Amino acid sequence: MSNTSLLTCLAVALLHEVAANPVSAAAGPYVEGRFQGRIAYSCDGNHNDPDDWAASPLTLAILAEECDPVKLRRLVDEHRCPAPVTARRQVRIEAENFRHLEGCTLEDRNDKKASHALSVRLAGGKTGSIRTRFDEPFTRDHARYDVEIRFFDAQDSRCRLALSVTGAAQGAAWESPGEGRGWMSRTIRDVPIRRGDEIRVDVQADDAAAGKLDYVQLISCGSTQPTAGP
Repeated sequence: MSNTSLLTCLAVALLHEVAANPVSAAAGPYVEGRFQGRIAYSCDGNHNDPDDWAASPLTLAILAEECDPVKLRRLVDEHRCPAPVTARRQVRIEAENFRHLEGCTLEDRNDKKASHALSVRLAGGKTGSIRTRFDEPFTRDHARYDVEIRFFDAQDSRCRLALSVTGAAQGAAWESPGEGRGWMSRTIRDVPIRRGDEIRVDVQADDAAAGKLDYVQLISCGSTQPTAGP
């Protein structure tokens, strides 16, 4: 198969498979059979070679959804296209990518334990919220999810958090322990979410350092839950 044919094959597969959120790093690199490590990518090319024009965008798109060295080997070495993805098992929405940050602001302290080394914190007041309309690619129009919310536990300072979907509270509000554990997660089980619903997380804390959010991750009910990590 020529390089052009291979790139065409990859492009057709990626029309079905590319998605917005990268798989993050965690202890592993494999957790319950799924690759959770990091892959470094570099390339060079020629301005007059059409294959080089397409190679980088396609490779980066392949890595963007469920990156796995085995998958890449099959694509590049064996010329085997991946099966189309109709609905993703999990969707991560970074806190900084929520459309509305109310009483909150971006924190860019290069925290290597936070996803993408970014987070969102209270902007100086005692209350805030993040909210966004759920409209992610390759998700069902209506599904039930276990919703994982990653937040920061500060030493001797607690925050109160609550999840709602289109104005309806999901599970009970909870507090961080205030024990200085750093990033930790809370999962609200079996939450019904439709495309177009608004996902919202409310935060209340006396200290902006305690009121920090990393991401909200939706895991399709019935899927194996991955180990949390940055």
